[in-house]
Amino acid sequence: FITTIIFTPIFGKYIDILGARKFLIIGSFLVGLGNFLFGFLSQVQDKNTFFALSIVIRVITAIGESAVAPAAIPLAGRQVSKENQGKAIAASEACFGVGTMFGPTLGGALYDIGGFPLPFWVSGSFMIIVTLISFIFLKDVPNPDDDGIVQRKVTWMEILKAPGVLI
Repeated sequence: FITTIIFTPIFGKYIDILGARKFLIIGSFLVGLGNFLFGFLSQVQDKNTFFALSIVIRVITAIGESAVAPAAIPLAGRQVSKENQGKAIAASEACFGVGTMFGPTLGGALYDIGGFPLPFWVSGSFMIIVTLISFIFLKDVPNPDDDGIVQRKVTWMEILKAPGVLI
């Protein structure tokens, strides 16, 4: 969580420069890779090595999650026409909720079938496949609302002082 707290604002700051599609694809790949590698931790015998590797792998995964978070919602809205953006964003949020709700149950079932590594290998592999599909099919559509708008640098204090942000 500390990694996510640190990296999400950093990625949010640079998402307009590098593009939401790149952030989503790179972040998804890191999440998939991190989850897949985590499945191999049961092979590590030394407890100190196990602890160090589990922290390192989890930090890599959290960095990926930090890149995905600020990219997913804007990209979902940009994939459809203006009148359907709300539906696309709602569908994206609903999928996140479904994953949060059923993920632990599915992980537990996979654990019962194949032990510690299987849930991580399945979720990591699935995420890498989704990354490849996103790389092929996901469009990086520029935001039409940004045309003609002059961009200026904004400090974190200005953001925090804006009405309603802290609430």
